[in-house]
Amino acid sequence: AALPLTQSRRVSEADPAVIEEVSRALLKPGVMNLAAGYAHWSPPAKCVQAAADRMSLGNFSYAYTFDTEVNRYGDALGLKELRDALKAKLKRENGIEGREVMVTAGANQAFVNVVDTLLDEGDRVVLFAPYYFSHKIALQLARADIRICDTDTHFQPDFRDLHSILDKSKHEGKPVKMMAITNPGNPSGAVWPRETVMLLQEVCRQWGIWLVSDETYEYFLYDGAQHTSPNATNGVINIYSFSKSYGMAGWRVGYVAYPPALSEAMEKVQDTIVTMPTMMSQYLALAALSEGRQWVDERVKDLERSRDLVMRAGDVFGTPQPNGAFYCFVPMPKNLPDTYITAVLAKHFGVLVVPGSAFGMDDFVRIAFGSLTGSAANRASTRLIKGFGEICRIGLKVSFDRIMSHPETNGRDGTFPPLIENITDRELMEWEQKLNSPMVERRAGQEAHQDDH
Repeated sequence: AALPLTQSRRVSEADPAVIEEVSRALLKPGVMNLAAGYAHWSPPAKCVQAAADRMSLGNFSYAYTFDTEVNRYGDALGLKELRDALKAKLKRENGIEGREVMVTAGANQAFVNVVDTLLDEGDRVVLFAPYYFSHKIALQLARADIRICDTDTHFQPDFRDLHSILDKSKHEGKPVKMMAITNPGNPSGAVWPRETVMLLQEVCRQWGIWLVSDETYEYFLYDGAQHTSPNATNGVINIYSFSKSYGMAGWRVGYVAYPPALSEAMEKVQDTIVTMPTMMSQYLALAALSEGRQWVDERVKDLERSRDLVMRAGDVFGTPQPNGAFYCFVPMPKNLPDTYITAVLAKHFGVLVVPGSAFGMDDFVRIAFGSLTGSAANRASTRLIKGFGEICRIGLKVSFDRIMSHPETNGRDGTFPPLIENITDRELMEWEQKLNSPMVERRAGQEAHQDDH
């Protein structure tokens, strides 16, 4: 008999594609999507003109003829004019020189290229929690040995924990080969100061570790925060994207700067995975780049209001204020599963968020505010405030009920059981029934209607 057809274990065992998963399950009509991370603006007008310059109307209705160059293969590394412009930008804005630059189909593909170039199965890699979930999945698919390093309450690296990981790995005979960071942070919104970035670069130099720095949100800064790129000539790889800054998520353009010694290997991976980024997208990226950072900065300023409105909701849980990217990472009651919280917020309060477990921190949810403008930001804030209030009430009530159900430890003898315990399936079912009651459904529907007017 024929053997059953199966997929690979490395794919089966990797974490799920969380945005797609929660969207399929919970993104219904009327639910605001605060899960997907994208900016609300479109690409610069110059990009539209660049596309028009590369195509012209044909002789037949709805038929187009394209510039011949757009239809053919280009350089695997990317359009030369674009790479030259990117090298100039990296020198001017990031202090990075002496690197090769490759254009990719987005920053995620750049990270996969780097992982395939640097790592063998079982190589040890450090991520900092909360980490970007796509980084972890790319490492899982490569069968890397992942070690998670702690951060403090403001999501800054815990160097004591980092050195513990490095020492233990060395003594186990499995030294760390690569460290991946995201700065500004996704999902934390934290910006690591120059001293921290430079110290991480020095740690990696001393230990012989590749430092891979994802700087997709380099322009998304608030409250005077400054972004720093690690810029050592060797041992550092920097990744960037046009998706967020220039509103080009659908055009899929990113780029990566790496030491020339990796050129042959990086090109081999690129040629195999994607061959090259699409020519049209690269011409649009070149046009966007000519607008410069000022074009992006003017639009990022408008996001501060959206951030502040979302923070009004997050303040009830003591959310650290993000000074970068466009995410709030909100701590949740520790006795409620984050997946349950995500379902309650979507089903009963009309907001879709991402559970923190996708980023390695179970007791949080991520809220993306990059897509919010004007009245939509007000509406999202109102719904989140009401939803978080209900989550807080459920968490407190469950803890209270649990205490009172144990007479021997309900306080009469001067002792109490811990309030912070995981909620049981039975308790979840009871609260789901309460939330699904006609009264609650009617109230949630009325509130959503009021929000929209």
